[in-house]
Amino acid sequence: MTAEGRIKKQEQLQFPKAEVLKIGENLSVTQNGRDLRTFFAGFKLLKEVRLDCVVEEIGIDLITKACSGIELFEFKVPRFNSIPFHLLECLKYLKTLGLGPVYEVPANSPICNPLVSVKNLSMELFECEESCIERLRHLLPNVIAMDVTLSIFPDDDWTFETGLKHICRNFRELQRLVIDDLTYRNGTLSSLLDLEQLDQLEDLTFKGIDTQIGNMPTNPLLKRFVIHHPDWLSDEDLLELARKYPNLRYLELGLGRRVSSEGIAAFKSQLVNCVVHCVPDPTGCWDPIYKNYIDELLLLNRNWFPRP
Repeated sequence: MTAEGRIKKQEQLQFPKAEVLKIGENLSVTQNGRDLRTFFAGFKLLKEVRLDCVVEEIGIDLITKACSGIELFEFKVPRFNSIPFHLLECLKYLKTLGLGPVYEVPANSPICNPLVSVKNLSMELFECEESCIERLRHLLPNVIAMDVTLSIFPDDDWTFETGLKHICRNFRELQRLVIDDLTYRNGTLSSLLDLEQLDQLEDLTFKGIDTQIGNMPTNPLLKRFVIHHPDWLSDEDLLELARKYPNLRYLELGLGRRVSSEGIAAFKSQLVNCVVHCVPDPTGCWDPIYKNYIDELLLLNRNWFPRP
């Protein structure tokens, strides 16, 4: 098909009422961007754009100019390229920004006014100096919710604790934090006391993080706590959680816990309004609550359907 025929075919793709667009394959951008400009001309009312692929700066420029009403924008730039924050200034309604891998926010980036409308930020953060996080904070001053994966390779001096410290120092107004650990290391975290600086935090989720409750700071505002990999969490640790988080309303515990039904009952006697959810271990090897649940089901099954 000729270039003229391809563009004519794209011009026929009109979705004037579409509000959500997700592209999961490679987004090819020609030198002049004519194909991309023609394609996005059919999506004038987009509010959510998720690009699960690497996009060159020319592509970001064309998309933001064609769809200025975007409220959620997720994209990835080529490795070690600067994030084109200056191209996002025209998105006056942008609330949620997903940046993919972030290696650096150079001091010599194009001049950009702070993106004051952005409240939610997600990214995969690689080894960055605190000055990089400071510039990120200057560009996104009103972020109150963050979903961040800290990725550190074995030979890096930059640790998970270092990355967490930079985030807590510069984004102190966070109300929600989802944090994942991809540092490729063994052992539990020695301290999470930097979380004390987030004095407005109400929602905290730990994904690939092995930690002990004793390493957690007290937070009277915390209402929701999810920990995917609690490190040998015991009944005594649950009571410590109740003391540290007196206003907790939802607690979710993943694998690696050592809690009993009695321990959860004691916890709920302290926090009567808190819902406790224990993710079951499919093998039943490490989860006594799940095992008791299965045993009770088997007993009921035998009572309801006795063998002849």
